[in-house]
Amino acid sequence: VIEAFPRSGSSFAHRAFTASNPQDGQLVATHMHRAAQVVQASRLGIPTLILVRAPRDAVSSLLALAIEKGQLPELEVSEAERCLSVTLLRYARFYERISDLPGLTIAGFGEVTRDLGRVIARVNTAFGSNFMPFDHTEKAASDLMKKSKAHVLPSVAREAIKATLAETYDSPALLVERTRADKEGYDRST
Repeated sequence: VIEAFPRSGSSFAHRAFTASNPQDGQLVATHMHRAAQVVQASRLGIPTLILVRAPRDAVSSLLALAIEKGQLPELEVSEAERCLSVTLLRYARFYERISDLPGLTIAGFGEVTRDLGRVIARVNTAFGSNFMPFDHTEKAASDLMKKSKAHVLPSVAREAIKATLAETYDSPALLVERTRADKEGYDRST
């Protein structure tokens, strides 16, 4: 299982894992973005990798992608606060539900996007598995990105939307939601 809150690197991680383990790639449960899948995997002792991106980055990226794709309109401040509030709560609930589960390997967004091979090696150590680590060279990562859908690739438009959302993200009206998400989201991106 490779699972996370949306916009935390699961598409890249799954593609890279599959590139290194083509025989196992189709057997990976991923992209449900639901705690229930993680709970079941923990119960069954299935190798499980949880990806974590700082809530500010994951939540802003998710909403910016929805706006960029036309799934959400450009948001006025009050609408942005409401959307950010709901999304921060989704983020917190996802990680709250899995925070005490045994048998999870947790990796930060930065680690996943810079050295997924080391992350896969940690999964192998934790579970006694023998997955091939991704040879995380700049070329290998670039080749995967070229084959990826647009949502995986950086976007100038999305970055501009995220910058606009950042102002609202820091609103005093979202203090409770930000605090809860920060408590549950472990920024292991260093």
